[in-house]
Amino acid sequence: MATRRPTTSRLTATSAVSSSISHGILAALYERTRSGQGQQVSTTLLSAQIALHTYVAAYYWQSGQEPGPVGSAHASMVPYQAFRTGDGWIAVVAHTPKFYANFCTALGRLDLISHPHFADLTTRLEHRAELLVIIDPIMASRSTAEWTERLVAADVPCGPVHSVGQALADPLILAQTAEQFASPPRLGEHTAQVLQELLDYDAARLRQLAGTGALGPSPVPAFEEE
Repeated sequence: MATRRPTTSRLTATSAVSSSISHGILAALYERTRSGQGQQVSTTLLSAQIALHTYVAAYYWQSGQEPGPVGSAHASMVPYQAFRTGDGWIAVVAHTPKFYANFCTALGRLDLISHPHFADLTTRLEHRAELLVIIDPIMASRSTAEWTERLVAADVPCGPVHSVGQALADPLILAQTAEQFASPPRLGEHTAQVLQELLDYDAARLRQLAGTGALGPSPVPAFEEE
């Protein structure tokens, strides 16, 4: 069981990086379509780092206040963080009216929905610490698996906090990234296939090369006559 409190990036790095890259490329493609002129898409490491501040930078520009550490929580959304369970951690996103009500229902605390200190996002932000004092011991009373099943059934966005090994072994990840995490090819494993498909080498030529050892140390494949 993990004992250290999880932390997270203050920003949605995956979305920010992927959208920034795609926006630049799409803008260049649009200009080529519109004017027929090609474009150069470039950036610097420093610019990329600053761009990744996204809404954190906007908060600073708006308030003039330096943002502080928030752990796994969100500076402007509550509840939106990882909670300790009986055997680990689970991340919960329940800051909207719908999901907050669903979350309170799953917690067995319907009174928190209309409580004057927690009835809307503004009051929950003002009384964040007070709300977490109530939620924390309830979340610690069940296992991560129990809370995951319970919250999913209640339509509350959530997910267990995994270690690297647990994340890589997750069935969903394995199903989506089976090829990415496959073992790399052996030396010369696909040489014959490449020669056959790209250079039109026939089976006789490939057998001749294999006999000289030119295709590498991998077992000689069975070459089909065309």
